[in-house]
Amino acid sequence: MTNNQIQSIKNLSFTQLNEWIKNRKYQDFRSKQVFQWIYKKKVISTEQMLNIPQKLRDEINNYGHFSLVEIANPDESIINSAKKYLFKLIDGNYIESVLIIEKDRRTVCLSSQIGCGLECSFCQTAKMGFLRNLTVGEIVDQILFISNDISEKITNVVYMGMGEPLLNYENVINSAIIINDKNGLNIGARKITISTSGIVPQIYMLADLKYQFKLAVSLNSGYNEKRSNIMPINNQFDLNSLIKAIKYYNSATNKKITIEYVLMKDINDSEDDAKMLLETLKDIHCKINLIPFNENETGFVRPTKETISKFSEIIKVEKDVTIRWSKGKEENGACGQLYFKKIFVKM
Repeated sequence: MTNNQIQSIKNLSFTQLNEWIKNRKYQDFRSKQVFQWIYKKKVISTEQMLNIPQKLRDEINNYGHFSLVEIANPDESIINSAKKYLFKLIDGNYIESVLIIEKDRRTVCLSSQIGCGLECSFCQTAKMGFLRNLTVGEIVDQILFISNDISEKITNVVYMGMGEPLLNYENVINSAIIINDKNGLNIGARKITISTSGIVPQIYMLADLKYQFKLAVSLNSGYNEKRSNIMPINNQFDLNSLIKAIKYYNSATNKKITIEYVLMKDINDSEDDAKMLLETLKDIHCKINLIPFNENETGFVRPTKETISKFSEIIKVEKDVTIRWSKGKEENGACGQLYFKKIFVKM
């Protein structure tokens, strides 16, 4: 089963749902009712849509699957303000999402693909390889389930889970539009961050969107050769083309971007690495998140706290910098640790 065969009403934006409703000869107001039942009241079954005609509920069910994710680790608990969710999909594949709790923020880290095909050497998810893109509904259903699970509103969304979001561009953007929609989850566009390893054409596309979604770029080195060694995507879109795209994004949106930099011992953590990073980003309007490497099965090692601090001190002379100690590390739910070892369904 491919993702194109996993049909669901949750794959439709409000505009698409309205068209779908009208084509079935229902009045326009039914679209808003159905949309709000799904995204505001977060029902898990059409039978809970009490003011929707039974015939329309039946048509929704006949159109496709209503629930697209099923929890596969019900006994997981919140550890150090983070919780990892393992979801089973309709086709028997699995994905992982992470809830991060910080004061008044409830952030969900979403997966956009099953596995990832970019082969970044330090990332556990890369060991899975790429199986397929997630549908719009499969992406959004992660949030709906987690929000129901904690009985709280999700305030922030980051597309930083399994997969490369910009290689599933259409579904990621359409899911973000639903998440942002005032009739839906109503999460502000500036609280929705789409991360990329540097898929240059789609960065230009994202810059030209009318929506104010935020962009994060996983850079990890200011040296072309070094970046190519740890992130093979750099062989396709090198630093020069990536920086040019980022500058365009800055100019087109008048917004700063977030640069994600995973610090790995003896790989990219030297003073020269810090100075080269500043040189690379000298004309970029950005903030920098330094992420001490989260140990996984790839063999890379986290630098000492002294090295991390020294690196940060060099950067903060010229740029806004934060050391991001990833939540969920203890339960393998932090950056670079999402990985599922069961046998996957082949497409």
